[in-house]
Amino acid sequence: MARLIRKWLSPLVMAAFLTSCDPGINLAWETKLDGPIDRSCVQSAVKSVTGKISLSTYVSDGRPFPKGLTVYQIWYDEPFNEKFAHASFGYRIDIAPMPDGSTGYYHGWSKLGTNIPSQERDYVVPVMTRVNAAVAKQCGLSVGNGNPTESYG
Repeated sequence: MARLIRKWLSPLVMAAFLTSCDPGINLAWETKLDGPIDRSCVQSAVKSVTGKISLSTYVSDGRPFPKGLTVYQIWYDEPFNEKFAHASFGYRIDIAPMPDGSTGYYHGWSKLGTNIPSQERDYVVPVMTRVNAAVAKQCGLSVGNGNPTESYG
């Protein structure tokens, strides 16, 4: 039951909060990869670091991929940190086959608010970096190079 609630409620809660008065803030890497990728490999790599994942698909509304594309999504919130959980929506990887034959790859973390304190960033970025390293090693994909970009919305 908890897994079902997390799988379906997390995206709904995130959407509700993002449409409320308190804006959201994101840290993310966006990458365009040549050709199609093995989504099951990415899924296994993420799971090797986080232990638990949730899977879903959605049709893009124009963010982070062009409107109308079907997006494969991997959610994870492990390793869980109670201290930062109050406003966090967790981590996600979105994968979308693009019309030009490439693959769009978005790896992000988001929360309510307009500020990410350094202590919180110092926890979140290494988690995401470990996932990126696992995807690179296990799937041969170059993702998450440099620092993630901060954005609002």
